[in-house]
Order: sequence, then structure tokens, then C-alpha cells
Amino acid sequence: MRAADLRAAEDVDFVLSGAAVLEFLDGVAVCQNESVTVESIEISSASALLKGAALSDGGVLAFAEAVARLSAVEKVGIPAVTSAERGGAEIKIFSLDVKLRSVRDVLLSFDAAGRRFCFSGKHAA
Repeated sequence: MRAADLRAAEDVDFVLSGAAVLEFLDGVAVCQNESVTVESIEISSASALLKGAALSDGGVLAFAEAVARLSAVEKVGIPAVTSAERGGAEIKIFSLDVKLRSVRDVLLSFDAAGRRFCFSGKHAA
């Protein structure tokens, strides 16, 4: 592969990784519910660290499972869940360590399933 071709491929990967990150962030917003709040997200093209609060351990687990089902996610780890008190109520403070799939893997998985992929989070038939 010529150096110019390699550079062009890297540029395309960079642009598409931004779109995949936006797809992931959009999906995280959909996964939240009234019992889970995401308070911060540290993200790169390959991983994300989500920190938040939930009303219960079950809420943390359900949120982690929903995030794990997002098309842009390869795997989710739960490195820390602690109890805390806020406003007189006991809550769970959590962080999720998320490994993101490459945008090419995301696009290929949708193509293999016979569906078109669009970055709005919706799938066309």
C-alpha cells in the first residue's frame, strides 16, 4: 500500500470513529432511565469510562447490560460500585469501563445482518 493510500485510509478511520463515538453517546442517552444518571463520560475512539449514580445495584446492572447491547460496544466492565448517601437516600455510585468496537466492525456487523446502518441509532430494513 502506498503512503498516500495509507494516510487516506487513516483519515477516513478518524472521521468515521467520530461518527461511531456520536452513535455510542446517542445510545447511552437512550439507555438511561429515571433510576440511572450518567454524571460524566470520558471517551476516546477505542474506549469510554462512564460514571454515574443509580437507585440500586439492579439499576446499575440493567444499565450496564443495555450499554453492552449497543452496536458500538464490544464489552462492558463494572470496575466499581459503591454506596453513598445523597439527599437522605442511599444510592449506588458506579463506573463502567467500556471497550468500543471499531467503526468498520460496527458497519460490517450490520451489513452481515442484512440491514443498513445509519448513525442516528435507527436501522433501515
